[in-house]
Amino acid sequence: MIMLSIAQRSLLAARTTGVRALSTSAVARKDLVQELYLKTLKSFEPPKQDPNAHKGAVREFVQPEPPKQTPSVVGAELDKAFEDFKAYDPEDVPRNARDEEAVYETETVERYLAELQKDPHLEQKEHH
Repeated sequence: MIMLSIAQRSLLAARTTGVRALSTSAVARKDLVQELYLKTLKSFEPPKQDPNAHKGAVREFVQPEPPKQTPSVVGAELDKAFEDFKAYDPEDVPRNARDEEAVYETETVERYLAELQKDPHLEQKEHH
């Protein structure tokens, strides 16, 4: 019986020790590394810089001169070409030039239609 009593006591002691190990007291929650970091961060002061320290690394800005406005020859040519284009009337083309184009187009269309109407099977029989 004494053995049983000792075993029960040791089991009870182990349970309470386990609970105590998991306690969340203020001392256990204290983070020493974080406190040291915050203390160092609060006491940090950046080094003093000379107000003219940038002088050697950065050049002074100088406003460039604006470009000179000269009349563009290309612009004038474009303006003239645009005016010619606006003044062009397709109906003013000479009659004989239009007739030549129409004849060429008609011949081309007739040749194309003739090729479409040919039966490819007839050509194959002629070759054999």
